[in-house]
Amino acid sequence: MASHNCNRKMPMQIEYGASLSLLTVQDAKIQAYRNDFVSEEAWEILRQVWKNRIGEFLYGHSFVLIKPEALARRCGQSVLSFLHKKRLVPVAMRQVSVDRNAAHLIWRFQWNAATVDRVRLTNMVNAQSHSILVLVRDSDPGVIPASVKLWGMKGSAHADRRNEQHLRTLLRMHNRMLGFVHTPDEPADLVRDLSILLGGPALGALMRDCAAAPSRPVIDLSTGLCAEVRRIEAASLKNEIDPVGSMARLEETLGERSPGMRMLADAMQSHIKIPLDVVLDATGGGQAQLWDVLTVASELIQHDRPGVKPLIDARAVGEVTSRWAEHGAVLKNALDESIHAF
Repeated sequence: MASHNCNRKMPMQIEYGASLSLLTVQDAKIQAYRNDFVSEEAWEILRQVWKNRIGEFLYGHSFVLIKPEALARRCGQSVLSFLHKKRLVPVAMRQVSVDRNAAHLIWRFQWNAATVDRVRLTNMVNAQSHSILVLVRDSDPGVIPASVKLWGMKGSAHADRRNEQHLRTLLRMHNRMLGFVHTPDEPADLVRDLSILLGGPALGALMRDCAAAPSRPVIDLSTGLCAEVRRIEAASLKNEIDPVGSMARLEETLGERSPGMRMLADAMQSHIKIPLDVVLDATGGGQAQLWDVLTVASELIQHDRPGVKPLIDARAVGEVTSRWAEHGAVLKNALDESIHAF
């Protein structure tokens, strides 16, 4: 790795920005996050709660965010079952709101390449309900961090890069706009995402629950989390989030011979991209279920700005995993040494 020197010594201070070279193996991410203030509050809370065991949390834990479209499809139990099979033990959970500002911060280094319609539609989807953040502990910790492992298990947003072993395949993800789950890619993202999704007191309480989880019976903890996920799902509007079914219901509600529905049907059949406002106007009037409108819109809008690359163009998960396999032990030892030296 060009500028990622695994042997360089850390300065005495252990602020987030100074520790980034030990939390990611991607140089572009180091450069982007170094002066990005949003992670600092979470970093301080992690230091306060975990003290000299902070490496245990950063390398041994991650989270999965069960998004509104997954709750509408009632995917929560499938997600928890998948985690159990992969020996990722849920240790705590919270409901979180991924509002407009939170989403803009989480994906700020990717959405420069997104169309305004894609950003608007994502915000509309996230506004349909809270999301569920499930914090997990790796039962088989090693040199590859839990966040990197779970990122690989999740599967790409692009269907041609997934197989039947990936979580998103299990959840029947059909469109990259509706991802069903989000996970941080590396420890650097774990800190940053937590800082965005949870305010200081809430994050402190979550970290204390996480630190105390090993003293609680795993069965009792899992049973309680499953029941809570079912309760939250039951409070959200149910929808299969399937474009074929959504089109059928829209045609039944609005009339398949209406000009708007004929235009949408033609666009779907011809794979023609149309603006989000056109889709909303064609399905307006307040009669259609909004989930059906959003599902169809995700198939029809233009997702990317032509010729524009994300500010952080993430490397393939396989390449990142290989780098962690090679350098992870050195990076974790360096982090532990810097914590103890402070």
